[in-house]
Amino acid sequence: MIKILRLIFLCVIVYLSAGAGIQQFGNIARLTDILIIANDNETSSDRIKTDLQQSNYNIDIISPDLVTPDILNDHRLIILSTGSNLFPCGNNYMRFILQNYIKAGGKVVVEGGQTGYVADILPEYPSFKSKVLKIDSWHGDNGGELRITDDNVNSSLALFPNILNHNMEIDYSGPADMDICLKSEFAVLFYKFVLHPDKGGVIVFPNMELPQVINLFFSYSNIRNKSDAKNLITNIVYNLIGLPVGISQNGEEIPSEFRLRQNFPNPFNPSTEINFDLRERGDVSIIIRNVLGQNVYSEFHKDMDAGFYSFQWKPQDLSSGMYFLTLDQNGTADVIRMHFVK
Repeated sequence: MIKILRLIFLCVIVYLSAGAGIQQFGNIARLTDILIIANDNETSSDRIKTDLQQSNYNIDIISPDLVTPDILNDHRLIILSTGSNLFPCGNNYMRFILQNYIKAGGKVVVEGGQTGYVADILPEYPSFKSKVLKIDSWHGDNGGELRITDDNVNSSLALFPNILNHNMEIDYSGPADMDICLKSEFAVLFYKFVLHPDKGGVIVFPNMELPQVINLFFSYSNIRNKSDAKNLITNIVYNLIGLPVGISQNGEEIPSEFRLRQNFPNPFNPSTEINFDLRERGDVSIIIRNVLGQNVYSEFHKDMDAGFYSFQWKPQDLSSGMYFLTLDQNGTADVIRMHFVK
């Protein structure tokens, strides 16, 4: 009866929420580390923010109704925090944007003890379940203690920058505190439930070496040992996006090197994102050429400060094929190949 009442309420919530030129560049901007979407109605989002700020990450926090594609694209990582909210993720537009953000290569964390149940029970959520949560099904509410799977005790996620406790206790007081979920075939089980050793827990997609999406199927604020909680969220963020913007491995307030990162997605259509790091201030130019060596874009030239930057390229009136982007700063250059497919 309780589950039926929860389903009725959830259905009501869902019902209520329910150019010219060769190419275009998005605005080049310094990226903020993390955007927290606070959908928790309690303390999880605030605690995540506090714990990560203590690790020097810069953070913005907004409500689900304020989420837009541009806001997501201005951040290196998105954390959707639902805590023990009985009715999470009811904003249809937010779910849609988050799905597209992941499809385009964006890094995402989802935290909460009710998201798996909602996504599995409600018929409006199948894409959110598969594309964001990376689960096949929901099985129950209380899975007991969490334990790192044997295959992953020596993974980077388990060891850097903190050595995680192999076992974590979650305080369970109600059905929205924890979800027992079966991962999809494309994801990896990191923390399993001791009462359901084939189910998570903490699920990683697509793999432990290069994670893109990491989901916690319990309320972050209910992790009993607060040091365990902080170490877990710090390791998750570090393994997804590395050090905070402006903090290098040697502690300097600049990136550690000049670097042009591979665009993503690649191949791409209609647009792709390119990130680059500048370790010093200087004149920066961007040139894009086709396979014949002809310039298709050579208009960007700007004096830029040291930092982490991102921009989008959206070709127009260009044919499918390989294009080469050269980033030059003060005579130091790097090149990537980008494959545009119409």
